[in-house]
Amino acid sequence: MSKLYANAHFIDVVHGLIDIAGGLIATMPSHDDYANTEERQYISKYLRGGAIDGDTRYKIMSLVRELGASHLMGYLLTAMIHAEGSEVASKIGMLREYNYKEAEELINRILNKIKI
Repeated sequence: MSKLYANAHFIDVVHGLIDIAGGLIATMPSHDDYANTEERQYISKYLRGGAIDGDTRYKIMSLVRELGASHLMGYLLTAMIHAEGSEVASKIGMLREYNYKEAEELINRILNKIKI
């Protein structure tokens, strides 16, 4: 069940990450820009916000960009959709292998304890 849930909702998690991060993950300066000490002072200055200094925010946003807008994310999306077969193949496998008898017995034990 967890595999099916993860397959069905992984993109929702990524969507939330991108929504919270905003467009900065697509437009932020590159690592080469950040490595340039002259440019870095401006990057740090303009990424600063609240209690977070610009260098820390750049590192956080770099991680978010890797998780939400990179080749890695394309790979992960494909893996989540088709890694161990399609969602339908996963459902077929689960239906073949799941011990329904045990689940039915558990539900019956719970129901028998309910006083009406």
